Amino acid sequence: MWGDGALGYSVMEFDTYKRHGVNVIGLCGNDACWGQIERDQTTWLGDPVSNVLEYSPYEKIAQALGGEGLCISSPKEDIKQYINTAQNIVKANGKSVLLNVLLGKSSFRDGSISV
Repeated sequence: MWGDGALGYSVMEFDTYKRHGVNVIGLCGNDACWGQIERDQTTWLGDPVSNVLEYSPYEKIAQALGGEGLCISSPKEDIKQYINTAQNIVKANGKSVLLNVLLGKSSFRDGSISV
Protein backbone atom coordinates (compact mmCIF):
# COMPACT_ATOMS: atom_id res chain seq x y z
CA MET A 1 0.00 0.00 0.00
CA TRP A 2 1.25 3.43 -0.94
CA GLY A 3 0.09 6.99 -1.12
CA ASP A 4 0.75 8.62 -4.47
CA GLY A 5 3.74 10.56 -3.14
CA ALA A 6 5.43 7.42 -1.83
CA LEU A 7 4.61 5.43 -4.95
CA GLY A 8 6.28 8.12 -7.05
CA TYR A 9 9.54 7.14 -5.39
CA SER A 10 9.10 3.37 -5.59
CA VAL A 11 6.92 2.51 -8.59
CA MET A 12 10.03 1.18 -10.36
CA GLU A 13 9.80 -1.81 -8.03
CA PHE A 14 7.28 -3.21 -10.52
CA ASP A 15 10.30 -3.77 -12.76
CA THR A 16 11.98 -5.66 -9.91
CA TYR A 17 8.86 -7.76 -9.35
CA LYS A 18 8.84 -8.71 -13.05
CA ARG A 19 12.55 -9.50 -13.22
CA HIS A 20 12.41 -11.75 -10.16
CA GLY A 21 9.02 -13.35 -10.79
CA VAL A 22 7.53 -11.89 -7.61
CA ASN A 23 3.85 -11.25 -8.16
CA VAL A 24 2.23 -8.72 -5.86
CA ILE A 25 -0.98 -6.77 -5.75
CA GLY A 26 -0.23 -3.19 -4.83
CA LEU A 27 -2.71 -0.49 -3.92
CA CYS A 28 -2.12 3.24 -4.33
CA GLY A 29 -4.38 5.72 -2.55
CA ASN A 30 -3.97 8.59 -5.02
CA ASP A 31 -5.29 11.96 -3.81
CA ALA A 32 -3.09 13.99 -6.19
CA CYS A 33 -1.42 15.74 -3.29
CA TRP A 34 1.56 15.37 -1.02
CA GLY A 35 -0.94 15.53 1.81
CA GLN A 36 1.33 15.03 4.79
CA ILE A 37 3.41 18.05 3.74
CA GLU A 38 0.53 20.13 2.37
CA ARG A 39 -1.50 19.85 5.56
CA ASP A 40 1.08 21.68 7.68
CA GLN A 41 2.38 23.95 4.93
CA THR A 42 -1.05 25.39 4.18
CA THR A 43 -1.84 25.83 7.87
CA TRP A 44 1.47 27.48 8.73
CA LEU A 45 2.30 29.33 5.52
CA GLY A 46 -1.13 29.80 3.97
CA ASP A 47 -0.17 28.25 0.62
CA PRO A 48 -0.04 24.65 -0.67
CA VAL A 49 2.42 25.49 -3.47
CA SER A 50 4.26 22.47 -4.91
CA ASN A 51 2.06 19.99 -3.03
CA VAL A 52 -1.17 19.97 -5.01
CA LEU A 53 -0.58 17.68 -7.99
CA GLU A 54 -2.42 16.13 -10.90
CA TYR A 55 -3.55 12.51 -10.70
CA SER A 56 -0.74 10.33 -12.02
CA PRO A 57 -1.68 7.31 -14.16
CA TYR A 58 0.42 4.90 -12.10
CA GLU A 59 -1.51 1.95 -13.52
CA LYS A 60 0.09 2.71 -16.90
CA ILE A 61 3.56 2.77 -15.37
CA ALA A 62 2.98 -0.68 -13.84
CA GLN A 63 1.94 -1.91 -17.30
CA ALA A 64 5.03 -0.41 -18.92
CA LEU A 65 7.18 -2.28 -16.40
CA GLY A 66 5.65 -5.67 -17.20
CA GLY A 67 2.78 -5.74 -14.73
CA GLU A 68 -0.85 -4.87 -15.04
CA GLY A 69 -2.64 -1.80 -13.76
CA LEU A 70 -6.21 -0.94 -12.93
CA CYS A 71 -7.57 2.52 -12.18
CA ILE A 72 -10.52 2.99 -9.83
CA SER A 73 -11.82 6.49 -10.42
CA SER A 74 -15.30 6.57 -8.92
CA PRO A 75 -16.55 5.80 -5.41
CA LYS A 76 -19.42 3.94 -7.08
CA GLU A 77 -17.05 1.31 -8.40
CA ASP A 78 -16.82 -1.92 -6.43
CA ILE A 79 -13.27 -2.24 -5.12
CA LYS A 80 -13.89 -5.89 -4.22
CA GLN A 81 -14.45 -6.58 -7.92
CA TYR A 82 -11.12 -4.91 -8.74
CA ILE A 83 -9.33 -6.93 -6.08
CA ASN A 84 -10.83 -10.14 -7.50
CA THR A 85 -9.75 -9.09 -10.99
CA ALA A 86 -6.23 -8.40 -9.70
CA GLN A 87 -6.09 -11.82 -8.03
CA ASN A 88 -7.21 -13.47 -11.26
CA ILE A 89 -4.53 -11.63 -13.25
CA VAL A 90 -1.83 -12.78 -10.83
CA LYS A 91 -3.05 -16.39 -10.99
CA ALA A 92 -3.65 -16.56 -14.75
CA ASN A 93 -0.85 -14.38 -16.10
CA GLY A 94 1.79 -14.39 -13.37
CA LYS A 95 1.95 -10.60 -13.36
CA SER A 96 1.99 -8.09 -10.55
CA VAL A 97 -0.96 -5.71 -10.45
CA LEU A 98 -1.25 -2.12 -9.27
CA LEU A 99 -4.63 -0.75 -8.23
CA ASN A 100 -4.53 3.04 -8.62
CA VAL A 101 -7.42 4.32 -6.49
CA LEU A 102 -8.22 7.99 -7.16
CA LEU A 103 -9.30 9.69 -3.95
CA GLY A 104 -10.68 13.09 -3.07
CA LYS A 105 -9.11 15.45 -0.56
CA SER A 106 -9.94 14.79 3.09
CA SER A 107 -9.10 16.16 6.51
CA PHE A 108 -7.64 12.79 7.53
CA ARG A 109 -4.96 13.20 10.21
CA ASP A 110 -5.63 16.91 10.81
CA GLY A 111 -3.73 17.90 13.94
CA SER A 112 -1.20 15.09 13.74
CA ILE A 113 2.51 15.85 13.64
CA SER A 114 4.58 15.04 10.55
CA VAL A 115 8.07 13.67 11.19
